[in-house]
Amino acid sequence: VLKVIGGKAYLAQLANDVPTSANVETYGKMIRALSAKRELISVAGRITDKAFDEGLKAEELLDMAEQEIFSLSQKHLKSIPISLKEILTASFDRLDELQKRGSGLRGLASGFSSLDNMLAGMQDSN
Repeated sequence: VLKVIGGKAYLAQLANDVPTSANVETYGKMIRALSAKRELISVAGRITDKAFDEGLKAEELLDMAEQEIFSLSQKHLKSIPISLKEILTASFDRLDELQKRGSGLRGLASGFSSLDNMLAGMQDSN
């Protein structure tokens, strides 16, 4: 029976591919991005429909299109406000951590001193 369903390797792959709550933030961002695309498709459809309306002037259509797209971008590009206190606290905590480390590197040492000097160590984005 195991061979019929794909073997042990297939079962292991299924177990690894199961969504977990550890990735909930990533999944949320994906859903939000896809939602923005769906709304943009809808707005584009309305703009296209209005473009065939001969009673509507080009300037009016452009104004309406601009307003709808701007509104959509404002809805989906809003960032969560962060207080200056939170930013400064995080910055000072990071500076304190770097000072305690004493190596002069902001990131992790790579083991190659010339590379570490250029990059200040390996950063999260590396």
